Amino acid sequence: EERFGLHCRVLKDDAGEADFLICANPGAPHDIHRGKLEEGSITEADLEHFAAEAASEQGYVLKNVAGKPVLLLAQTDVGCLYAVATLLEALRKEGDAWILDDVVIRDYPDFLYRGNKWVLWCELGIWSYDRGDGLGAYLRRIIRKLDMALLYKVNMVIFDGFGFGVDPYLEYPALMRELNRQARLRGIRLMFTGQVSGHAKANTRPDQIRGMVYE
Repeated sequence: EERFGLHCRVLKDDAGEADFLICANPGAPHDIHRGKLEEGSITEADLEHFAAEAASEQGYVLKNVAGKPVLLLAQTDVGCLYAVATLLEALRKEGDAWILDDVVIRDYPDFLYRGNKWVLWCELGIWSYDRGDGLGAYLRRIIRKLDMALLYKVNMVIFDGFGFGVDPYLEYPALMRELNRQARLRGIRLMFTGQVSGHAKANTRPDQIRGMVYE
């Protein structure tokens, strides 16, 4: 709705006369969707697509066949999200109408993780999207960036780390929990990383390093 001005009403059971049908079940698509299979909406080729490990976790099928609802099929929630992302890419405008060509897309990623980096390298540990306008504005900004990452199917972000401070600000744990929750809803992992070369210990007092220090 935000991107195209199209209103969607989500029904979690039999959608009846729907324009779009999202089918997801991690366990047994044959059992869950047997009715749709018999109708011809879902074919054996669609189900065989999920035989590959990468396809079973993140793959999807997007089908637009004349006279039938647009079908988005996956075996996981993440696969469904990626199907929707591809649907948004495929929509195009002609005059006042939005057009989706007749198409069958069976897709899954070649790499399990596709990443990006949201810290400024390296020891400073500064967030790229920190504008100094407060935690609330930062949270909203990162959620928008997470939405953008989902549209491009980016599922790993190097997010924080490389700092030597021992005491992050008091709001830090709650902020990280909320950002991790928002990221996981979009199938994205936020990576906290740090130094591994050993020079941090040589140049910094033990009480300046986050976490435990073992001699």
